[in-house]
Parts: sequence; C-alpha cells; structure tokens
Amino acid sequence: MSTRYFELGLQQMKSFRTSVASAGRATVLTIAFCLFVVAMSMSLASTAVAQGSSPQTLEGLIEGLRNLQESGAFPDVGGVGRVLDRARERALEGSEEVLEAAPTNRSGLNSAEREVVRLFCQGDLPEQHVGVVDGIQRFSPLERDYCTRARSLVLQVGYQIFDGKFGPASLINGAAPKNFKLGIGDELVITFVGQETLTFETSVDREGRAAIRNLPPIPAAGLTLDQFNVELNARAREAFIGTTAFVSLGAVRAISVLVAGEVVRPGIQQATALSTIIDAIGLAGGIKKTGSLRRVEVHRGDSVTWVDLYDLALGRGSARDLTLLEGDRIVVPPIGSTIAVSGDVKRPGIFELAEGQEGAGIQEILRFTGGTIRPRGVVFRQLSFDRSGLERIEEVAPGDLLARDGDIVVAKRRVDAQLGGVALDGHVRVPGTRSLAQASTVGTLLGGREALEADPYLLLGVLETTDPATSARRFFAISLEAIFSGTEDYQLRDGDRLIVLGREDVAYLSSPEVQQVIAPANDEETAPRAPSSRRQQDGDDDDEPRSATLGTLEQIAATVAAESGRPATQQSDSDADEIPVVAGRLTCDSLVSLRKLVLEARVDRFVNAIVGSRDASRTEDRRRDECRQVFEDNAALLPFLLEHGTAVSGEVRLPGIYPITEGTRLASVVGVAGGLTREVDLTNILVARYGVDSSAGSANVVRSTISAQDQGLADVAVGPGDVVRFNPVFTDRDTGPVFVVGEFARPGSYEIRRGERLSEVIARAGGLTAQAYPYGAVFTRERVKRAEEASLRRLARELNSAVTVAAANRGIDAGAIASFAQLTRDVATAPASGRVVIEADPTVLQVRPELDIVLEPGDRLYMPKRPNSVLVTGDVLNPGAMQFVSGKSINTYIDQAGGFQQSADRGRLFVIFPNGSAQPVSVSPFNYTPVRVPPGSAIVVPKDATPFDIFTISREVASLVSQLAITAASLAVISDN
Repeated sequence: MSTRYFELGLQQMKSFRTSVASAGRATVLTIAFCLFVVAMSMSLASTAVAQGSSPQTLEGLIEGLRNLQESGAFPDVGGVGRVLDRARERALEGSEEVLEAAPTNRSGLNSAEREVVRLFCQGDLPEQHVGVVDGIQRFSPLERDYCTRARSLVLQVGYQIFDGKFGPASLINGAAPKNFKLGIGDELVITFVGQETLTFETSVDREGRAAIRNLPPIPAAGLTLDQFNVELNARAREAFIGTTAFVSLGAVRAISVLVAGEVVRPGIQQATALSTIIDAIGLAGGIKKTGSLRRVEVHRGDSVTWVDLYDLALGRGSARDLTLLEGDRIVVPPIGSTIAVSGDVKRPGIFELAEGQEGAGIQEILRFTGGTIRPRGVVFRQLSFDRSGLERIEEVAPGDLLARDGDIVVAKRRVDAQLGGVALDGHVRVPGTRSLAQASTVGTLLGGREALEADPYLLLGVLETTDPATSARRFFAISLEAIFSGTEDYQLRDGDRLIVLGREDVAYLSSPEVQQVIAPANDEETAPRAPSSRRQQDGDDDDEPRSATLGTLEQIAATVAAESGRPATQQSDSDADEIPVVAGRLTCDSLVSLRKLVLEARVDRFVNAIVGSRDASRTEDRRRDECRQVFEDNAALLPFLLEHGTAVSGEVRLPGIYPITEGTRLASVVGVAGGLTREVDLTNILVARYGVDSSAGSANVVRSTISAQDQGLADVAVGPGDVVRFNPVFTDRDTGPVFVVGEFARPGSYEIRRGERLSEVIARAGGLTAQAYPYGAVFTRERVKRAEEASLRRLARELNSAVTVAAANRGIDAGAIASFAQLTRDVATAPASGRVVIEADPTVLQVRPELDIVLEPGDRLYMPKRPNSVLVTGDVLNPGAMQFVSGKSINTYIDQAGGFQQSADRGRLFVIFPNGSAQPVSVSPFNYTPVRVPPGSAIVVPKDATPFDIFTISREVASLVSQLAITAASLAVISDN
C-alpha cells in the first residue's frame, strides 16, 4: 500500500515540477519540493494506516494534499502561472481595439484573378474581357506593363509578407528578450521563494521605480530585465533569509509611432515596447506596391536610419529590424528603380534595386531569383529601351549582363532534349526512359516477359523512331513474338520509343466507336453534330465586358480555357462542325483525329478493318465512354494499327481486328483471338490475301480455301489487310429450343433439328392428355411477333399523318384531335402476340401431313384444357363469358349478354374461333349467316364507325377499330384459355 501512495506522490511531483518549470524556478528548488511532496505522501499513508483508515482512492490522497496546502505546509504551486496569465490577459484586452482597427493588405492575387491576369499577360484574354483587368486593384500598373512586355506573368516580389502575417496578435505573444529595457508602464510579476513565499504584481511607476512589498522602491526604468532581476535578488537577500526572487514580464507598455508614406493606412499606430519596424508597418496595413521595400526610413529624434526589407522578403536571413521607441517615425518612400526577371528561373518576378544601385549584374539577378532552374544550358535575353524609347531584344553573355531600370531579363533553355536514351511505353510494368548504352536493341530494352503487364499483345509492337534523312518521327511495326523467341531483333537509335499494346487496346479497334468512324452509317448527314465550342459556352453573343467580381473572373478563366482547348489534331471551329457525335457524346480526341483522316483520305483506306466488325461488336462488352489512353497520347497510333489489321471472323471466340506484321503465323492469330470454337470446320478455312505491289502500282485480293488437316495453322502465314474466316461445320441442329406447355404428358423445352415438324415434338412430349383441347391451341412465333410490332408502328405513323392532314384541311375541334392522338398511341403500344393459326390435333396431322408446320427456334405451343364458355365482347350491354350449349346460335349468346347497344355496328359482327381464326357473320332477319360456335370462341360486336365519317379518313379509322377489336379478342381468348 505504501508503494501505491509513493507512486501517487510521484505523479503529484511531476505535475508540480511542470508548473515550476513553466514559472522559471531554479532546478534545486524543484527537486527539493518534489522530495517534500513524496515525503508528505508517505506520511499521509502512514498516518492513515496508523489510524486504521486506509485511503483507497486517489481522491483521498489529493484531498489530504489540499488540506496541507491550505494550512500553509507548502506554497501554492499554481500561483505564479495564474498571476502571469492574468497580467497577460489584461494586456490582450487592452489591444482588442487595435486588433479590430488593424487593416489588412492583401497584395497577392487569388486563383481566379491570377488566371485572368496570366491570360492577359500572354495575350490570350479576349478583347471583350480586357476591361476586367482594370478592376483588379492588386494588379499594379507596374506589373501590367512588365507582364505585357515579357508576355508572361511577373509580379512584384516581397509585398506578400504583409498579407495578414503581421498584426497586433504578434505584439503580445512570446517571451521578452533578455536585453529588453523596462520603462514606465511595464507590469512585472515577482515571486519570492524561501522565508517569504508569495507571488504578486507591480508596475513601473511614472518615476521609473518598481514598488516591492517589504522592500524600498527599486529603480527599474532603463534597466534590462536581467539587470533588474540581479538588483531585486540583492535587495531580497539583504531583507530576507534564504529567499530567492524571480521576475517575469506581464503586460508591456504601449507606445505610439507614426507610419507615413506608401502604406495602406498611414497615421499614428499603437504598438508595444516589444514592437519592431515590421510590426508597425504591419499595423499600418503593409506597404503598397507603389512603395519601396529597400529604403524604409526610421526617424528617431534627429537621426535617420534606413532599413532594407529585401533580406526578409527574399528569405535570405533576418533583415535589420529595429525595436521601436515612443515617438519614432517610419516613412515608406515611393518605389525606386526596378527590373523584371522571367523564364526558367526559380523565382521570377519584379525586383527593386537598392538605393544608389544603377543596375544588377548576373550575380545579383541570381540572388534575386534563387538561381536558374537548370544549372547549365541557359541563355539570357535582355529587353531594354534605347534613347528613343524603342524596346530592343539582345542575347547577352552572363558576364556582360547588366540590367538597368525598366529592363527585363528572360532566362531560356538553349536546347531541351535528352541524348542517349530510349523509351519503353504502353502495356509495361515500368514505363520510362532507359539508357541506350544498356538497352541498345529491342530485346535488351524489353528484358523479358516479366517486364510486361498481364495479357499483353505480342503480334505487333510499335517502334517510334526518327528518320535519319528528314528527322521526322514515324512508326514501324515489329513482332514482339519474334523478339521474345529470339528469331528477330532490331538495333535502337537515340530517341527511339517502343510502344507495347495490351489486349484491351487491340479490342478497341473492333469497338462500335471506332467502327462507326471508319464505316459511318448511310444517314450520317442526318446525325447530330458537335456544336462549335465557341458558340455553345454562353448561349449568346454578348460582347460587353463583364464586371470584375470573383464569380465573373472564374467564369472568364473557364470560358477562355474551354475556347482555347484543342485536341491533338488542333481542329478549328469549322472542323468541329464536321465531326459527328458518336454514341450520343463527343468522340475521344483520338477518334476525332481518325475521323478527320477518314474524311480527307480515300473511303476504302480502312476497309480491311471493317470486315468482321459485326461479329466483334457482339462479343465486346465495353463501356462506351471509355477512351484508351495509349491512343489519346499518340494520335497517329490508331490509324497505323488499323492499316496493319487483319480481320478474323467465324468460329473463333473473339472475332475482330488484329494488327499483325507480314508473315505472322495463322496459329498465333488464332491464339490471340481466343482459340477456335468446337463447331469449326478445319477442312474449310477461307483466307483472302491482300497483296500490294507498290512498284507496279497495283493491289489484288487472292482468295483461297485451306484445310488444317492437310496444312497446319502454324504453316499458314498471313499479313496486314488479310481476311480470315473459319467456317462452322454443317449440323442439322437448330439454333434454339421450342417450348410446349399445357396439356402435354411431358411439357417443357425441346431442342430441335432443322426441318423438325410439330407432330414430332408433340410425340416427344408424350402426346396430349385427356383434357387437352387441340382446337384451342395457341401457337406463337417470335418472327411473326416482330412483324406484327412493325406493322402496328407503321399503322400508327400512317394514322397520325392522316389525322394531321385532316386537322389542317378542316376545322376540327381539339377534343377530336386529342382522341385520335390517344388512339394513335394505343395502336403504337398495342401488344403483339405473334400467334399463328395452326392445326395441333395429332390425329388430323397424321391424316393431313401438309398441315404439320415446320418448327423454328423460339416457337411456343400452349395446349389448353377444353373450355365450357363462349365470350361475348364489344358493344353489348353486359359483356362477359356465357355458358356453352351445343347448337346455341349467336343471337342467343348476344341476347344473354343484354343485346346490342345503340352504338353497335350490327353489320360488322364477327366470331373469333379458339384456334385464332375469325369469321364475319350477319344476324339480321334479312341476311342471317348460320355459324357453329364451338366452346372457347369469342363473339365480337364492334362499335359503329359512322360518327367518325366526318373525316376523309373514315375508312382507315374504321379498319383500325376492327383490327384493334380482333387483336383484343384474340388476347382475351388466349388469356381465358
């Protein structure tokens, strides 16, 4: 238990030692008091044990220590810190008004202003926006003149040091220096430790003395803090036994200084005795860009001191910074001689020459800018004025450079080229430049297959090299497969670059995006076109200059960037109007370049890359908004690969376009195409060879059929432009199943062979059940359904056109037009069943085989149960299903449904039989048509179309209504069964 209390005492000791250290006490006193705390902790523990009460908690020990402190056993360890904090809080409260009144000088440009100013300096800001620059107050006339001459952004250097970095908050924070001289009004925090243990505050009175308890006043004004501490300890030792005194500076006296000249807010500034010239200028808002940083004057009585702030502004060390006294005057004169340095230097800008300095040589310029970006290969051009005021440009040697007032020095690289390097790019793990000495051939540049990313394309690599005669860059196709096998290699030259492709890069050649560009649709002229970038930005032709608000500056910068942006082909606005939108969006830059090439070149240039595109588009599942980065970075690479492409179609798993070199083995092409399918016919492979004889000026296509059994695929060589088709084997298996559902012994899906008939499938399904109703069988076919849907859409268009013509020629009310519009929509969206009227009774099919229909993949046969009702629908009073009674007439069924409505067309009555066929009937006494009505039939009573005869299209509308009724009745029969 004693150990536990000892640990608690150590914790209190550490806490006390921290407090003492912050108050600046002596180390020996700290150790002594810590031992005292430990002893008291052990004493408390022993006392508690002796009394039979053991303090079980930390709170008990702390409470005991607190009681000892209140009884005076040891001093208040937190007193010094609290007194010092109170003194400094009063100083802070006294400076609140100064904090609120202090101006800020934001000499730097924000991001939007900087972008607009940069465009202005480079001459890229449109004329209608130039007026905005006049409203940017932080862009001085001197900067405007220099930047328009240098054609680059150069700003005055050094003025940003006052952008809110100096203010009253910095005047009251931090420790006082040892040489700080006390003056009237300074507050002191004095602590006695020993015979007298207390902490109190005092101040230097108007007579320059500090009143100390139990001591005579001590002269303090004019003494440093250390000197006063020595004097105080001497007095304390004489008056008290074993007492040490400690002095801290609480609140600092306030002084008034005058700041005048080229500052943001000239006038009297309230500072503290710790303030310097930089603090005072900061309180005045900083130096304006019209003021000098190199000739700041400090007037103190009759003496004048000049201060150069460039060492601080350029980060070259601490500038001369005088501590201010009461009554000092600071004057910032106008800016002196200046020069500008731009280009390839570490810190471009406008620099002010020192007082009396006529010019700046190369050493001074390098000190200003921090040196050039590159240590060698830099040339200097000097822009200066002659006697007549004309500006002249001269390239000068560094030793002869002497820039005078108004001159501009531009540092530029003499050359920007790398020698002795070759590059590896594309589908590789570590792209970049290698040394030509270590990678002198393509093989050594690649190293091994482990240098490539997963799934590379090795049939063709692109070597970009420089033509020795013309120095033009051009592509050469090489086989990386041959490189890795060791059968070929190529010597590299300085600056060569090898581009390795991946499978996704090659698959992009067969994508719908590329195919739509090289093989556009016939109605391309009606496709939407990309609008001109200049016309689509704002939607108006307003040429008025805009106000210099922040939002406007951001809009101007964004607008100019959009207007000046060009893809790799540098297309003009007229070119953009000729580039169609592909897949509902603007094309990638590589596709824009390819499309421009297609428009300018002959139409059959990429015909070899179009063959097999339909097969490829079916197998590729890519995002339509994806642009391949390798083609975006190399605009000429996409057409180069298309020219070297060979089309592979038929029974391969990945048909498409594959760029190859001359003499590539067909087995390798099959390998990158995913291999052959199981249905390939190896005895019938079609190869169309495209041969070009440049010397004879001709090209021809030679078609041949090869057999892989007689000649292996590895022995067949193909080249760029060839077309290879792998034919499938002949099979009598059809391309999909048929479905039989309902009253079959074994319903389900059944694979069929070509030419298989309905009776065969019914037999395979186990025949019909006893409840089957073959007369009501529903047979649907996908091909018929698609034809019905197309017919309905065509009918809706014709009806809509007829109604439009009728409405234009006659005064028809809006309600009638709305009704017909709704009717047109209903027709366009009417469901198509795809039903075919067939004979499904196996006994009938056996007797009459000509009725046995040949099946197609996707056919469906539904065999219902025998129904016991007849449906009456249309314009009757109570439409619905009536019980079937053998021999009952149509009139009887209609009477059971309530009879005809007044709007019924009795002359166009018809019956839909269960098998889907229909027959018109007549029920008038003068013209009665006897019809046998089997179960599952539907009697349809159409509406009289006479009210619509006011239109010239009455016949079309009446026909439409009848067809809709037939369709509805057919669907009703199917759903009822």
